Amino acid sequence: ITVSKAIIDKKLDISLSMFDVFYTDRQPYNNRVGEQYSYYVERNDSRRFRIFVIWKFGKMGINQNIKRSNDEERNRLKKVD
Repeated sequence: ITVSKAIIDKKLDISLSMFDVFYTDRQPYNNRVGEQYSYYVERNDSRRFRIFVIWKFGKMGINQNIKRSNDEERNRLKKVD
């Protein structure tokens, strides 16, 4: 489960991530040696909480100045007309 929020003109991102919140990660084991049989369930601490803070520096937009190769020719033809 992850919840995130962008604030301060979308320059600051804060995210909270949670894994196995309800502590449900269990590993069952069966073991048989000869005539002996054993069964047990192992539960490791798998709960994880993470906080991410991301600050974006600099300009947020990209100015694109695209010049096509035939733009000059079009402008020249417009002047001739």
